[in-house]
Amino acid sequence: MSRAERISLVAAALPGLTALVALVFTWMSVEGTRAEVQIAEQGQITNRFNAAVRNLGSDSADVRLGGIHGLQRIMQDSARDQPTIVSVLSAYARQHAPVPVSGFAKESKSCELAEAPVKLATDVQAALNVLANRSADHDGQDWLVDLRNTDLRGAEVDGLGDAPEKPENRAAFPKANFDGADLRHSQFIGVDLQGAGFFESNLTAAWFSGVDLSYANMPDADLSCTLLEDVNLTGARLSDAKLHEVQGDETVNLTKANLVEAKPGARRQSAGDLAGLLGRPAH
Repeated sequence: MSRAERISLVAAALPGLTALVALVFTWMSVEGTRAEVQIAEQGQITNRFNAAVRNLGSDSADVRLGGIHGLQRIMQDSARDQPTIVSVLSAYARQHAPVPVSGFAKESKSCELAEAPVKLATDVQAALNVLANRSADHDGQDWLVDLRNTDLRGAEVDGLGDAPEKPENRAAFPKANFDGADLRHSQFIGVDLQGAGFFESNLTAAWFSGVDLSYANMPDADLSCTLLEDVNLTGARLSDAKLHEVQGDETVNLTKANLVEAKPGARRQSAGDLAGLLGRPAH
C-alpha cells in the first residue's frame, strides 16, 4: 500500500474515530452525572433519616408518629436502609413499651375477658404496623425483628390485603424475637412467625389466625386461653408451656410439635397428646 493510499485510509477513518471518542466522552459524562445524582440522593436519604430519628425522641406523640412514618417512606425508597430501620423501630418499641423489671403486670386470669384491659400505645402500634407491612426480602442475614421483653398487650399484627392468611400476604416476622414479651390479648392474623422465639413470653388470651408458627421456640410460654385458628405448629417446641384452656380446631397443624410437661415424671409428648390438650382428636 502506497503512502498516498495509507493517508487516504486514515482520512476516511477519522470521522468514525472522532465519533467513537465523542461517544466515550458522552458515556463518561453520563456516568459521572449518574454518580453525582446517586450521591445527592443518598445525602437526601441520610438527612431524612436523621430528621425522622430526631422526631422519635420528641415529647409529642404526633411528632413521633411522623418520625415512624418517615422511616417507613425511607424504607420504601431505599432497600439498603431497611435493616437499619427495622432495628431502629424494634428498639423504639422496646424502649417505649418495656415489660416492668418486676415482671408482667397483674391481670385477671379469667378466660371470659373479651377485650384487652390495656390498649397498646398508638405510636408503638404504628411501629408494629410498619414492620408488618415491609418486605422481608431486604432485611439481610443478620437483622431480625427484636421485640424481647416488650409490653405488647393488645397488639394487632395483621397481614396484607383482604386475604392476609395467604402465604404471600403474611406479615413477615420469621425468626422474630419475642422472648419474655407480654403479648396478652394480642392478635396475629396472617403472620409468618416461622422459627420465632417466645421463650417465657405471656400469650394469655392471644388470638392466632392464619399464622405459621412452624419450628417456633416457645418453651415456658404461657398460652392459657389462647385461640388458635388455621395455625401451623409443625416442629414447634412447647416444652413446659402452659396450655390451660387453649382452644384450637382441626385447622391446627401439630406435626412433630412436642413439649415436656412441667411436673414430676415429665415426659416428651406427641402431637396426639397436644391435640388432646387442644380439645380435639389427633389426625
